[in-house]
Amino acid sequence: MTYFGVLKSTKSSLIYILASCLLIELVYIGAVFTIDYSRRANKQALCLQNTKSDRYQCWQDAIESALKTKGVDAALDEVAYFHDLQPEFANDCHAFVHIVGNEAYRLYAEHKDFALTTKVTYCAYGFFHGFLETLIQSGGTFAEARSFCKYAAGKLSTLYQAEDSCYHGVGHGVTDGSDPRAWGNPQAIIAPGLDSCAKIAPGSEQLKSCATGVFNSLAIMTIAGENRLVPDTANPYGLCAKQEKPEYRRACYEQMNTLAMHVVDNQFERAIPLVFLIADKTEQKVALSSLAAAAASGSLLQPQENDKKVAETCHQFAHMYSVDCIRGLLGGLMEHGKPGSEYVRAYAFCTLPLLTADEKNACLNYFMIYARSLYDFAKMQDVCRLDKSAWGTRCMEYALATFPKTAK
Repeated sequence: MTYFGVLKSTKSSLIYILASCLLIELVYIGAVFTIDYSRRANKQALCLQNTKSDRYQCWQDAIESALKTKGVDAALDEVAYFHDLQPEFANDCHAFVHIVGNEAYRLYAEHKDFALTTKVTYCAYGFFHGFLETLIQSGGTFAEARSFCKYAAGKLSTLYQAEDSCYHGVGHGVTDGSDPRAWGNPQAIIAPGLDSCAKIAPGSEQLKSCATGVFNSLAIMTIAGENRLVPDTANPYGLCAKQEKPEYRRACYEQMNTLAMHVVDNQFERAIPLVFLIADKTEQKVALSSLAAAAASGSLLQPQENDKKVAETCHQFAHMYSVDCIRGLLGGLMEHGKPGSEYVRAYAFCTLPLLTADEKNACLNYFMIYARSLYDFAKMQDVCRLDKSAWGTRCMEYALATFPKTAK
């Protein structure tokens, strides 16, 4: 056989071997994927056989098992899987992601490395809330909290909201309502937390983000009836007007949204008039937009057709601020939507035929900015490709202009 014949034969053999290896690898990956999917499906079926409290424990066990054996990213994948299949889980997704954050802090405290990826945005950045709560309540210093937020902002430099969400978590951590002398007095309960925010936050934006964590904690305590707190059913926003700092007032108007919905049995149309008890029109808009976001989180538990109904509620009960109302609904769909695919239902909402031209433009523009705060460059391209009009082109130009070259 000639030299070229040997070479040709050798090349053919190599190609055959490489192809065989590739086939084996693909079969292996497929088998692993199938086994993993089957394991999750079996786990989900097993969890659903339990009572409600046992179901929640079952889901928690699955998430914690993934966290301990495979790491933070795998635990967040588990969250996304359960969220996709079970509305009951989706309703409390934020709390489950808190658990991942809690455990991740323990790894961090033991100087064990873990992946910090865009998945930490799942379910309204609950990861950061759990992480920082545990850091603060485990005796961590403000310097440590500030250092971690700076680290997270650097690690997730492509995500606009990473640092702000981290400081929101700090606000949760410094507001535990544990002093019985303050019980029954909302201002006394939040005062230490707001003081801590003023000490830890390096700037005005971080201060406001930290304060949102404080007021969100207060709303949660009040809804749960903890620490002798009783909701002001006549005006759940009454406390906000008493805050001296503008950052605190805005944070309060944003975070009393769930309380406002709670006092009217989560009926959006009944909660809207409560917004108009606020004297300042700018603050009315802030409160309305945030209230709409809370309404949207409830809509996500319903079929997608329900999104049209909540949009119609904006038109009927908040027509003078309908753009702010629609923008808020979009924010809620993005904040609480299916992890990693929030944009699909949100885009469909922004393109509903019933929206006016102004509402649609405002919705799509906010959608673009919100998506930029959640996703990496590859996912952002998927977002922009949803739209074949001029907006899709503008979205792509925005992504190209705002992502660093290293992220593309």
